Amino acid sequence: MWPDLDLALRGVGRLDPPAEVLEAGTGQGGMLSYLLELLAQSRSTWRLTTVDVSPSAAEAARRRIGRLPSSLAARVTVTCEDVVNVSLRAGAAYDVVVASALLSAVPLHRPFAQERVLASLARLVRPGGRLFVEDYLPLAYPSGPTGDPADPAETARALWRLDQAVAVLAGRPHYAEIPAAEVRQRLREMGFDVEVSLDERQAGRSDEALLGVMRSSMERPVHLDEALWAALDRYRRRLLATIADTGLVQWSGWYRLSAVKL
Repeated sequence: MWPDLDLALRGVGRLDPPAEVLEAGTGQGGMLSYLLELLAQSRSTWRLTTVDVSPSAAEAARRRIGRLPSSLAARVTVTCEDVVNVSLRAGAAYDVVVASALLSAVPLHRPFAQERVLASLARLVRPGGRLFVEDYLPLAYPSGPTGDPADPAETARALWRLDQAVAVLAGRPHYAEIPAAEVRQRLREMGFDVEVSLDERQAGRSDEALLGVMRSSMERPVHLDEALWAALDRYRRRLLATIADTGLVQWSGWYRLSAVKL
């Protein structure tokens, strides 16, 4: 549940013409499922557009929409496009914009473009409209020199930091978390009134999910020193064994940000 988002959608539910809602970053469809549930339960007339730069994400969303009742599906549009391009199109403006786990994923498709994407999200909100952003909190570093190797949360964080380090060394795109305070400050500079709340949930993750993250970095990049790669790989295997013994937690908590365009 996201009470502020629910309240905003109820507030625009009776606009004439119907309110326009944008989900920026369809991804794996978690937020889309939530928005579709709200759309189905309400008696409102708002319309939903979900956009993602990934063709596979857009296609998965289209299949999901195709299974909806026709009256509901007619109120949903799926677009495969970069949100930056959407924001540059004349007349593209929305009453509510939602971006869940988008900013941290921007470097996967647009290196060094997180601020540009945030500015694009801001442009897409009509004056008086609302922007909702939720994303991962940056990982906290150990309080001591090495942390507690028996703590499953710490081992999971260490593994994620290792994956990030290998990505940098290999020149491979990687997620990059942005502090909530930084996002809030930038939006204030762009004319928004902003509130931030933290969500420290630690949902469990399966061994398969962790292994899926690591598979992409198991082969040594050709330009990476063999000795360095061997050391990193040994470290990875030790952490995997520790996590397998203790179980997994989500690597990071979340923040949620609600902003009104003045």
